[in-house]
Amino acid sequence: MEWKTIFKLYNSRKQKNNLVLYLFVMLSVAIAVSISLAIPQIISETDRYLTGQVEELNGADLKIEATYASSAFDQKLDELKDKGLQVNKQSAFSTNFKQGDGQVFGSLIIGDFGLQENEIILYASLADELNIKQSDQVSIGSQTYTVKDIENIAKGVDGQSEMIGYGKVSYYQLSNEIPSIILTLINGKDIDKVKTELKNIEPGYTYFTIDDKKKAIQEELNTNAATLNILNTMSYMMTILSVLSSIFMIIVHRQQDIAIMRMLSIRMKSIKKALRMELYLVFVFPVLLGSAASIPMARQLLLSNGIRNTIIDSAVMGKVFAGFLLYLVIYFIFINIATKALEAISPMFVIRGDAVSWKKSKRKIAWLSVLFSLLTMVIYTIYLGRGSALLSSILIVVCIAVFFVVTLLCIQLLSSLPIKNKLFMYTAKSIKANRYAFVITILSLTLTSLFLLIGYTLEKTVRDSYTAGIEQKVNYNYLVVSDEPAKLENALKESPEVKGYTKLYRHAGTILNNKDSLKSAQICDINESDYKIKFKILEGEDVFEGSANDVLISAAFSDQVQVKLGETLKMELNGSVENYRVKGIYEAGQVNQTFILRPAVNETQGSSLFLVKANSSNFKDSLSNVSLMHISIMGMSIMKRMQDFLSIFKWLCWICIFSSILFNLNIIYMNYLNEHKESVIIRALGIGKGFLYKYLTMKSIFALLLSLFLSLGLYIFMITITLGAIFKVNTNIAADTIMIPIGCVLGIVFIIFLVPFHMVKQSHGFDELREQV
Repeated sequence: MEWKTIFKLYNSRKQKNNLVLYLFVMLSVAIAVSISLAIPQIISETDRYLTGQVEELNGADLKIEATYASSAFDQKLDELKDKGLQVNKQSAFSTNFKQGDGQVFGSLIIGDFGLQENEIILYASLADELNIKQSDQVSIGSQTYTVKDIENIAKGVDGQSEMIGYGKVSYYQLSNEIPSIILTLINGKDIDKVKTELKNIEPGYTYFTIDDKKKAIQEELNTNAATLNILNTMSYMMTILSVLSSIFMIIVHRQQDIAIMRMLSIRMKSIKKALRMELYLVFVFPVLLGSAASIPMARQLLLSNGIRNTIIDSAVMGKVFAGFLLYLVIYFIFINIATKALEAISPMFVIRGDAVSWKKSKRKIAWLSVLFSLLTMVIYTIYLGRGSALLSSILIVVCIAVFFVVTLLCIQLLSSLPIKNKLFMYTAKSIKANRYAFVITILSLTLTSLFLLIGYTLEKTVRDSYTAGIEQKVNYNYLVVSDEPAKLENALKESPEVKGYTKLYRHAGTILNNKDSLKSAQICDINESDYKIKFKILEGEDVFEGSANDVLISAAFSDQVQVKLGETLKMELNGSVENYRVKGIYEAGQVNQTFILRPAVNETQGSSLFLVKANSSNFKDSLSNVSLMHISIMGMSIMKRMQDFLSIFKWLCWICIFSSILFNLNIIYMNYLNEHKESVIIRALGIGKGFLYKYLTMKSIFALLLSLFLSLGLYIFMITITLGAIFKVNTNIAADTIMIPIGCVLGIVFIIFLVPFHMVKQSHGFDELREQV
C-alpha cells in the first residue's frame, strides 16, 4: 500500500485525535522560531543604527581622552593647527544637575558647541532621570540653562560621561575645580599618522579613531549577540525536546495500529513516510508563523531600546525567508530522526501484548539529536554572523549538562532517603521511574528562573553589592565640592546628620615611574585639623606619622604603578619633577584610587574636596554651588549602562517564560499519560484521589524547591565571581529583589501541575484495566 493511501485513511484522522498535543508543540515551535529570527534583526538593525552614526559617536576623526595635562602634547597640537587640522578641546567636570526637587549627579562638558550662554545639551539618560524635555530648564550650581537639545546617543564624549550622563555647555563660570577628563577632538587628513605621533608623545592618553570606534561597536554587538543567544538556545533546546518527546509519545500510543499494519504486509517505509507527512504538515504553519512574527517582535524590542525608524527592506525580508527555510529543514530533519523509533516496533511482540524494548531506539535517537543540535548551533552562528553566539550556545549546553547530572544525583539522593512514609516513598519511586522527564522539567524551570533573576535583579544586585563593598572599605560615603568651601565647612560642622569629614587640597600631576605607561594622579594635601575621617591603613604609617615629606598611596594604585611600600614615587607636579617616598598604603576601594596623600606643610592651595560621612545629604540643602557624589555612583553608572540591554533581555525572558510553560505542560501531560494506568490502579484499590492529589502536590514542591535551589545557587555563584573579579566586593542580594522571579516560578509550577490535577479530578472509570483483561 502506498504511503499516500495510508496518510489519507489513517494519519489524517489520527491528526485530529492529537490536536491538543500538536497545539502545544506548534506554539512552542512558533515562539522558538520567532526568537531565533528576531535576534539577527535586532543585532543587524543596531549595527546599522550605530555604524551609520559612528562619526557622531566618536565626535571627530580622532578623539583623545586625557586625565592630566601635558605641555609637550599641547605644543604638538599647536603644530597640527598650523598644518590645517581642526583641533577642539573640551573639559569634563563632575557636578549635580537640578530640576525642581530632583537632582542627578553627572558630567558637565565645557567646549565650543555653538550654544548661547544660557543653553545646554543633555544626554537622554540624564534627561529621563530628571524628567526633562526640550525647552525645559535645569540648574547647575548657581546657573540656570535652557535645554536646547537632548542627545539619544552619546556624541563625542568620554566613557565616564557616557556612563553617568552628561550636559554640554559653551559657557560656565569656572572655579578652581580640576577637570576629571580633558577631551581633544581632531579632524583632518592622515589621522592614523597623527594618532601615532601623539601617542608617542603621551602614551598615557586614550585614543579613538573612527575605525577604533567601529571595532568597539562590533565588540559590544558580539557581546549582546552572545547574551541574547543564551535565551535563544534555551528556547530552541526546550522546543526540540518537546518535539522529540511528543513524536515518541505518538508512536508509543499508535504502536498497536502500526503492528497491525505491518501484519497486513504494509511496508515500514510507507508507514514512516505517512507519519512524517502528517508531522510535516503540522510544523509548516508554526515555522511560517514564527518567521512572520519575528519582524514586529524585533521592531518592538528595538523601539524599547530607543532605536526608532527601523527599516524593513528586501534584505530583512530575505534574511527572514532564509531563516524560515533553515528552520523548516531543521525541524523536518528532527522529525526524520524521531520517527526512527518506529523501527523498534516488532508486530508479534505487540500483538502478544509484550512490552516493546525502546532502549536501543531511544539511545540512537538521543545521539543523533545531540549531534544534529550541535550542528544546527554552528549553522545558526553562520546565519547570525556572530561567532560569539556559538560560545554562548556551548556555555548553555555545558550548564545544562551540569544541571542534568546534579539533578539526577538529587533524585538518587531523594529516593535513597530512609523515610518510611507511603506518600513520600511513592513520590520518590515515581520521580525515579520517570527521572528523565522530571529532570527536563527541572532544567526548564531552573533556566527560566535564572534568566528572570538576571533580567530583574542584576541591576540592583550590582549597585547594592558595589555600595556595600565600598562602604566597608572606606570611612566616608559622600564626596563634596563647593565654590564656597568655607560655607560648606560650616554646614558640615553644624549638621547633626554629619558624623565627620576630611578636607583635601588637590593638585593634578603625572607619575613618571614608567615612561611607557604614564599615570595621572592627584597630590592631596591634608591639614591635621581637617583629618577627621581616617583612611584605612593596610601597610606602613598614616598621614601624620613618620616623615612629613613622605606620601601614602592606595593599594590599587600601588599595583598599577608597581611602586611598593618604602619605594620612591617619581611625579611631575606644577612643572617640576618631585620624588616621594611611599610610607603607607591605604584602602581606597573603587573610589579615588589615584589620590596621593601627604601632610600639608606650607600654605594650603589647590582645589578643595570634602570626604564626608553622613546619614543623608540634607547638610547641603541650605547651600548653593555644591556638587555632591555618593560613593555608589560607579555602581549606579554600571546599572544605567545595563538598563538598555536588559530591557531587551527582559522582553525575551517573558517570551521564554511562555515557551517554558508550553514546554512543561507538554512534558507533564505526556508524563501523566504514562502514569495514568497507575493512577487508575490506585483508585481501584480504594486508596482514593486524595492520595493522588497529595502525590502531585509533593512532586510539584520537589520541582519548585530543586529548580530554585539550582538557579539561585548558580546566580549567586556567577555574581560573586564577577563582582569579586571586577570590583573585589562581596555579593549583597536583598531578599525582596528575588521575590518577582520566585513568584513567577511558583506561578509556572502551579500552571503546569494544574493539568494533572484536573485530569485526576475528571477520572472516574476503570476502562483502562478492563482493556487489559
